[in-house]
Amino acid sequence: MSSEDRSLQGPQWTDVVSAALVGTDRRPVPGGPGALLDAAAAQGLRMRAGVRAEAGVALPEAAPEETVPAAPRAAAVRLAGLLDPVRVAGAARNAETRLELVDEWLGAGRRAPGELLPELLDLGRRHRQLRPALAKAGGERARWLAVQRDEWRYLLGETDEREIVKGWDLAPIGRRVGHLSAVRRRDPHLARMQLTTTWDSETAEDRAALLKTFHIGLSRVDEDILERALDDPRREVRVVALDLLARLPDSAYALRMAVRARGCVRVDGARVDVRPPAQCDRSMQRDGVTARAPAGTGQRAWWLEEVLARTPLGTWGRPETLLDKAIDDEWTGVLRRGLGRAAAGQDNSEWAAVMVDRLWSEPSTSQRPDDRLLLEALYEVLPVDLRAERAAAVLRRDPGRATAAGVERLLELCPRPWPRPLAEAAVDALGVLIRGGASAWRLAGLTALAGTRLPVSTVDGLGALRDTLAGHRPDDPRLSAVDHLTDVLRFRYRMNEELTRD
Repeated sequence: MSSEDRSLQGPQWTDVVSAALVGTDRRPVPGGPGALLDAAAAQGLRMRAGVRAEAGVALPEAAPEETVPAAPRAAAVRLAGLLDPVRVAGAARNAETRLELVDEWLGAGRRAPGELLPELLDLGRRHRQLRPALAKAGGERARWLAVQRDEWRYLLGETDEREIVKGWDLAPIGRRVGHLSAVRRRDPHLARMQLTTTWDSETAEDRAALLKTFHIGLSRVDEDILERALDDPRREVRVVALDLLARLPDSAYALRMAVRARGCVRVDGARVDVRPPAQCDRSMQRDGVTARAPAGTGQRAWWLEEVLARTPLGTWGRPETLLDKAIDDEWTGVLRRGLGRAAAGQDNSEWAAVMVDRLWSEPSTSQRPDDRLLLEALYEVLPVDLRAERAAAVLRRDPGRATAAGVERLLELCPRPWPRPLAEAAVDALGVLIRGGASAWRLAGLTALAGTRLPVSTVDGLGALRDTLAGHRPDDPRLSAVDHLTDVLRFRYRMNEELTRD
């Protein structure tokens, strides 16, 4: 180390330790004991940083002025407690509940304290659901911090969409995805040409990741590279290509699937004549039809479902044009599942709303184990205003069967706090389940969701449920689920009261 470097670094760590061990009386230090402690603090900081100090480093510009009002002190203290699992008490100690409460705090329209931002940014890095609220509650300082550290840059966007000037094919895959996304927004043709030039030399994982950027500005001119990807030896690449082609209703792929579907499902007056494929040939398999049926499903019925799932829904017109006609019972479930998968895959909210009702009405004897997964996928496509309506209907119709219908996922997707009709349906459903002798684990899922999503005023109406349980059996294990729900609602009541103070 040069003398100039040494002067910048100050006393070396070994010198500091030696002087501290024998004392400054025996080993004098310029400036005395105070200077020794300062030197120890400075060297300790350098060692923690892990890099040598540099001179002449340009400081970043200061963060812009904040526009979001700061949270009151009591609310800030509560947020600090939620971020510290050791300090938080009661029902909020549960990890999932704490995340929900943090999300609600951040979404209340107040600015989080600056000293909590590093911890919040780390939490947002691990839990994506917090990011929208964190971007608002963090204010300008959170965005300023995100610029300073790569691991917090997610707050500025899911990918770093800065274009790479040269050598884009040599950059890390995350930067390359961000680059291609940015170019797709500006010039889809240029982005397509860039990927075409390196396509053959890319790994399968990179081809799949880069091809996913084509959802930006997707059009018919992208068909060539997507059709090429259908012949890729790796499945992950073919899956991406199939998903993108399915979103092009006027593509050659869509036409091929429509021709196959019309050959299998023919509308004849007031009836629907169903004739499933006789075989799954190579061209069908290239277009994504899986040849092997899952256990318990007939081979030809499965091929029909696969074809319908990949056919543009515009092939059939409005849902009632097809579904309100007479269909043989043998094929009703197959058509519903195939069309339901198409609605979920094509993000068609009109068809999704109809298919949710049709699939829910399927007799339990004809249901498949994966029907719940299909319903959950359809819930995500439903318009927001219909989600709460459908959830309330499911809970009122048959609370005992609601879990099998994936209602918990639907409840997660509903706006928070739940609208009054849904809140009332949820409380009523709890009463029905309790009076019907539902076990504690059956109640746990609904009470956990209700605690963080019911309006806080609902806590006054839960006393009757608890009294019913306690009066019937004071040691009833289901009491803990109701008590947990009540505790979380009270916690939220106090939290929201603190956040609304001036």
